[in-house]
Amino acid sequence: MKSFRTEIEDPIVEYDILDLERKIFAFKEGKMDEEKFRSLRLARGVYGQRQQGVQMVRIKIPYGKCSANQLRRIAQVSDEYSNGNLHITTRQDIQIHYVSLDRTPELWAELEQDDITLREACGNTIRNVTASAMSGGDPNEPFDVTPYAKAFFEYFLRNPICQDMGRKIKIAFSSSVKDDAITFTHDIGFIPVVQNGARGFKMLVGGGIGAQPRVADVIQEFISVEEFIPFTEAVVRVFDQYGERNRRNKARMKFLIKEQGFEAFNNRVQEVYKAIFPKKIEVVPTENTTVSTANFDADKAVDIHFAKWKEINVFPQKQDGLVAVGIAIDRGDISSDKARALAEVVDSFCGDDLRFTIGQSILLRGIKEANLPALYQALQELDLAKAGYHKINDIVACPGTDTCNLGIASSMGLAAELQRVIEEETAKTDAFAWLIDGDGEVEEEESNVVVEDKENNVVEDEEKEQNEKGQEEEEEVDDSTERKTTPSKSDNSITVKSRTASHEAFDWLMSPVSEKHTQMLNNNPIVEEEAEEGSRNVMEEEGVVL
Repeated sequence: MKSFRTEIEDPIVEYDILDLERKIFAFKEGKMDEEKFRSLRLARGVYGQRQQGVQMVRIKIPYGKCSANQLRRIAQVSDEYSNGNLHITTRQDIQIHYVSLDRTPELWAELEQDDITLREACGNTIRNVTASAMSGGDPNEPFDVTPYAKAFFEYFLRNPICQDMGRKIKIAFSSSVKDDAITFTHDIGFIPVVQNGARGFKMLVGGGIGAQPRVADVIQEFISVEEFIPFTEAVVRVFDQYGERNRRNKARMKFLIKEQGFEAFNNRVQEVYKAIFPKKIEVVPTENTTVSTANFDADKAVDIHFAKWKEINVFPQKQDGLVAVGIAIDRGDISSDKARALAEVVDSFCGDDLRFTIGQSILLRGIKEANLPALYQALQELDLAKAGYHKINDIVACPGTDTCNLGIASSMGLAAELQRVIEEETAKTDAFAWLIDGDGEVEEEESNVVVEDKENNVVEDEEKEQNEKGQEEEEEVDDSTERKTTPSKSDNSITVKSRTASHEAFDWLMSPVSEKHTQMLNNNPIVEEEAEEGSRNVMEEEGVVL
């Protein structure tokens, strides 16, 4: 068996891993300052944990795209170095816990065998690039943003200009103007646009949530796909030069824009761009054609539960005859054994296209619609066929006191209890029964009310960095279990109940998140209050999210 040092083909990656090993040794020998070591390990995806002597490791999954082999590799690494659990985050990453610091270089080397990195998953860097899980299959998209998100990730990975900024930068690519990647809450966001036959992006900057939320400004109504990466570099350079470095709770891009004013910030960006970037970066567009060629028995599992699951968890793709299937993952946690079994399902049904979502769930893509009954049965066997993908019972929650240094509450426990209450109340009021007619068929005209994107939870919970100075990440966990419907007991059909006040209240909870967010923004303008300096408890040790 070769040493992990000699199994890495890329010399740059090899240097990174060996450098981490050397720095760990130097730190333990007392030859490296604790703060310098902390900064280095964070930029290599290694976090401290509430439990002493172990680490949380964040695995970077650009735009959430993961192959079946990569999923198997991550499961294997979790078994060998962690506790056999994979935790999906709201930034489409995977986190594993209880890892020995000494073994993190070896762990990283194993991941790199399937082209998986830890680099810049944490720290004051450009974090994982997120994108719409439906990109490449979204019927509403002008074009597939996936190759552009990939090019963006590759361009800024290890780029010297973003290795030691005053604070992190978060990026999002939406697949359409519906903005399901929530670009308006990100430091930098992109929405695809076609103008006079040319591809480009509407570009937003300076969004954020937390204690002082800010809706991002539009810095470019249209920037071509050849220019958006160089222009982003200009934005990053301005942020790196002028951004706050002493007060971490004022160091995000939204505060720089607020302090300078958007016009002044934009002028600086335009000056930098014109001075150093007459160049363009060409990205070769590719269309996602990944699809399984297998055919399965179409007569399996066609029952009332299948109909409900299909209505709630299945989404048409722009490719004829193909659909995507959402899998709600209970509190964002999936065991390594189940992950390996799911990889087999991906191989059989999806043509190797799986996406982790910003709702901490999983989306399978490129599935033949005729194969849905067989896929449903395969997912049932893994206990992954629960109706409720990105719905009100698919709750986003942080790890809290389970593992987080900054945790002050059992968020995971609260999420589980909240889910229980929601499902029990749903069962009492038959909140889903009126969606289904007497033949057990979902009523088309009512189906839209069962759409509650988990993005609302992400918007509310993703980053509370202003309340926790020094907090290093805002990824959350979700709590996903099935909804319950109560059939009429008089016969085998389901009776449509009369609408009640409970139903009306439940409808609001399940209305599209964008509508509720608009209401909240209209009623609560951007918070402009400055927190009194020094009023917050400063906790410099990094934590996982709140």
